[in-house]
Amino acid sequence: MIKRFIRSRKGVDVWIWVLLGLIAGSFLIATVLTIFRESESGRSKEIALTNLEDLAYKINTLCWSMQFTSTSAKVTITEPVVAIYIADNPENKTIPLTNNTGQFLCLRFRDENFARCSKLRCYATMDTIYYNETIKSKALKILGRAPKVEKILVLKRRSNDVLVKVEQR
Repeated sequence: MIKRFIRSRKGVDVWIWVLLGLIAGSFLIATVLTIFRESESGRSKEIALTNLEDLAYKINTLCWSMQFTSTSAKVTITEPVVAIYIADNPENKTIPLTNNTGQFLCLRFRDENFARCSKLRCYATMDTIYYNETIKSKALKILGRAPKVEKILVLKRRSNDVLVKVEQR
């Protein structure tokens, strides 16, 4: 009877080890996926900030140019971005809706309560570019396709005013 009890306990011990192995494996997979998601989010933010700086550079270049000079730019809008806009006061937490004029080119991320702004050398006018995450954009992200890309025309209108306009598709 004691031998039978010991044999039955060995079967339970094996199942306990199998269960503990499954729990540890699940924990390990969840940890790896979390690290991957955080690094992907950080990379997306870097891309967005680089695009913001490139656009600010192009606007600043036109600030010192002759009237009616223009250039174009492409801005890649990644998933953590809520909006790209022009503001007169970067401390303002409200994202303007349309046709804003100011000296700051700003970008707001979904998980932050503040805007990241670049000071411009002259006043610029621009409609806000929003990124609305849709089922289609999520599917494209899963498939590894490119995020939303906006073609932007930057035009110097007057001596101290630059128009930033999203080209129609």
